[in-house]
Amino acid sequence: MDEWKPRQSDIDWTREHLNSISEGGHWVIPSAGGSIFTFYHTTKTYEAIVNATHAPEMHVALQTMTVLEELGYKAGSLLVDSDGSLIQSHMHKFQKENM
Repeated sequence: MDEWKPRQSDIDWTREHLNSISEGGHWVIPSAGGSIFTFYHTTKTYEAIVNATHAPEMHVALQTMTVLEELGYKAGSLLVDSDGSLIQSHMHKFQKENM
């Protein structure tokens, strides 16, 4: 990704959105392939499952992480599931155990 820099409006919008997410709450980003970010405000960290399967979706995920860094949030864990296998394996396991 080129040296993308967030606009002040990107930072402000994300700050406001984060304020609406509770401790341990999730932000699902459809334009990033349904990537899921879980936030821990007390430690200013997040966990992310990046489900991007195409370059534009990955670009959105990377932009989001760039803005989060500007706001002082650091990734505690980051899983990239670019082919959907992680989600599929969890669904298959859940189905085996619960159906």
